[in-house]
Amino acid sequence: MAGTEKENNLSESDVKDEQTNTVEEETSSIRENGNAESEYIEADDMHSSKEWEKQGLLKQSNRMLSLQDEVMELDDKVKVVVIHDAIQSDNEDMSENAKSHVDTKKFFSREWKAFKDEMGTKLSDKKEISTVINFGEMGKEWKSEGNDKHWSNQAVKKDGETCSTLFSTIITGILFTLIPNCAIVLDYMTAKEYIFGNYYIKYETDPHSFDCRNTSSGQTECLEYDPIYGGLTLSLTFISGFFWSFGIFLQLGTYLRKVQPEVFQRKRMLFLFFLPLALISMISFPLQLFVVSLISCFNDQDQWILLTTKIGIAEGMFNAHFQYMLQLFIIFTRADRHPSLFQYLSAFGSLIFLAYSRIESLLLDRGGHHMSPGQKAWWICRFGPCFLFNCAFKVGSISLIIAMLRFNSIWFYGTIIITWFLLQILFNEQCLPSKYYYLFIGAGLHAISVAHIPQEVKLIDTKPDSKNNILWTTRLSSRQLRFNLLFQNFVWFIINSIIIITLTIVNYLEPETEISTFWPFISKTYSFKENKVFRVLYIIAPILLLVGLISQVLLWRFEFKKKDKQKVRQAILMHKKDATDGLRQLSAESDCDPSMAADIVFDGWRHVPENCPGCENGTCWHRHVSDDVLEAGVQGRLSQVIYPLMNIWQNVVDKNTA
Repeated sequence: MAGTEKENNLSESDVKDEQTNTVEEETSSIRENGNAESEYIEADDMHSSKEWEKQGLLKQSNRMLSLQDEVMELDDKVKVVVIHDAIQSDNEDMSENAKSHVDTKKFFSREWKAFKDEMGTKLSDKKEISTVINFGEMGKEWKSEGNDKHWSNQAVKKDGETCSTLFSTIITGILFTLIPNCAIVLDYMTAKEYIFGNYYIKYETDPHSFDCRNTSSGQTECLEYDPIYGGLTLSLTFISGFFWSFGIFLQLGTYLRKVQPEVFQRKRMLFLFFLPLALISMISFPLQLFVVSLISCFNDQDQWILLTTKIGIAEGMFNAHFQYMLQLFIIFTRADRHPSLFQYLSAFGSLIFLAYSRIESLLLDRGGHHMSPGQKAWWICRFGPCFLFNCAFKVGSISLIIAMLRFNSIWFYGTIIITWFLLQILFNEQCLPSKYYYLFIGAGLHAISVAHIPQEVKLIDTKPDSKNNILWTTRLSSRQLRFNLLFQNFVWFIINSIIIITLTIVNYLEPETEISTFWPFISKTYSFKENKVFRVLYIIAPILLLVGLISQVLLWRFEFKKKDKQKVRQAILMHKKDATDGLRQLSAESDCDPSMAADIVFDGWRHVPENCPGCENGTCWHRHVSDDVLEAGVQGRLSQVIYPLMNIWQNVVDKNTA
């Protein structure tokens, strides 16, 4: 199809060139004839009077008339040539002025075509690519020699282009990267309102407010300060540095120690380089977000765009979801006043960015950072509602439960966290069968959104001497990944729904029930009636449960195969089969391919085929031991201690936020 269009374009171009050449030849011929006529007339004027006088009067008159007709015809031809040249010049000017309009039209038509073409594809059919940042390749991207994608080479405008490739890159980067990532400014504006005070319209007069006034609409608004909420809002903008930036810095440190061990393996580098920069990376995330996003506006090469996408995912995962949770908690607990505009913008802007970052994470290992705006727009339409409803239900439920139970929610969520960590330890120490381990991966992120767990799963059997730690690895099948997604979301839906329904029923039947603020440490109690959130619980609870139900329905349309859905129904007792048989199917031990996991490389570890169950017995798990070369020195020993903890953390979240 592309070849046919190209031939048609070439043939049309050839026809236009022939027509242009013909007109130019005729014009040139007319001008030459005109010059000849003029020379002939001048020569004729110079004839001697004798020859003129020899002719009769009648012949002289005919000759004069003939010469006048020729001159008039020549003038007409010259005028035609002049008019043709003027029209051609005007057309060239008009085409230059219209070219930008045509280019813009082509951009939208091209992206619309890409959108429609993407509708006929499946995400699972796209080739999976590595999303591990290659710092060596990133360094090469800053060199212009032999690099056609370098911004200095893209700044040159090619023939026929209205603007350079760099200009398009800058506009796209500003619209789709810099502006969305800089939405963090809304959090700072909200924090400013909390700390320095703001006038809020009151539903009822608060006896503690002393600076109130009436509005033109007859409502009462009061000046209120919330320094604690302001401090929390401000602090959450830095939280991504502790969870994401520190992990990226550890990856950079491993790369430097591998490339230049003679320099970065020295003890002094630990105190003079690694520790100071690690601290700076943890406390400067907002600045990192802005700088990385700004550079991506002109540097759209592979590794830098990969880094930009990952930092945006981290911002959505950590800051956006905590901000949404905090703002909802404030709205629920301060049900006596109307939220301000910036509260609404911060809360729902965080929800949208959280859902968008989850889509970015889903597309990343399928080449999402290389997709055009039209292609990415389709996947946003495809998965956006699912992630939006899922995040709204889970984070909204957590905010509502905390607002109702106050500090007592620590016991509830603390019990879940401790139980999960205990299961992690038992799995890592081989006390529980590893074939069920994949079901518990990403539980932390599944609690607030949809986690995209890594296909390569790691378990670390720790020893008293960290050099003797053993790393066990396997590669999950697509069916196991789907089971993990549905199992975790179903469990969290049931947990949140039971708590919300129970508290709603108790509030309706026994509104005077007293609850300790923080049992058993704080003896002060409050009743359901005194808690402001219970006044609107009859509205909030049904809406949240409906949103959660819709999210579950949308998850089952998540490009799953029919046979996988059947097996999950059986496993979670939604089908008329024995529970033991369901667990046997959930283990999916037969799904794995032992040869696929043997070639996985992990920094600081080396695969040894001897005494490896995956290599010798054909099981799913492969054995790795500590790399004596890379893990030598103080930095190596410190890495051996940190690595098991980082592995547990990576299993809390997902592959693109750890």
